[in-house]
Amino acid sequence: MNTPDWSLRTATYDDAILLGEIVIEATKDQGRWPQMSDDDEAEWLRGFAEWSRECVDAADGPGRLEVIEIDGAAVGRLRTARDTGTVDGEELPRVTLSGLQLRPAVQDRGVGTSIIRTLQDEVSAAGGVLDLGVEHTNPNARRLYERLGFVAVGTNDDEVEMRWTPGGKHSDTVTRP
Repeated sequence: MNTPDWSLRTATYDDAILLGEIVIEATKDQGRWPQMSDDDEAEWLRGFAEWSRECVDAADGPGRLEVIEIDGAAVGRLRTARDTGTVDGEELPRVTLSGLQLRPAVQDRGVGTSIIRTLQDEVSAAGGVLDLGVEHTNPNARRLYERLGFVAVGTNDDEVEMRWTPGGKHSDTVTRP
């Protein structure tokens, strides 16, 4: 597979609607978008854009909201957070993958895998952990994460909590700050 070269740029206030449209497009393509009227979808998009703008405004915190680009075109959304967590009594750097959506036209071309591997490299260099939650309704994403070495460490009503560590130590005990 020939993975296209991709890059990340920090999302701006003006990217908020675009990022929401990417989420809608990707979720519809997966067959996971709930049935709603055009008005309800527009309301969801307005709310998502406002929330995204709050993420941009909070850029000095642990969270990052980024636009994934290929050849200068916006093709995806990446949301991560960097902090620390106590794993089995040891304080470790942690990256949390909170959202990764790609336009359907660039899915299954290795872009998502490459982004996750880049996050894994960051975690490996820091000696930390990479956490994420994958919705129960998204089995394709879960298979991808499992193929990349993530293991389930918990569950809730909405999602399976998964973790990747460089050494494969996947404790389910994490204390969040």
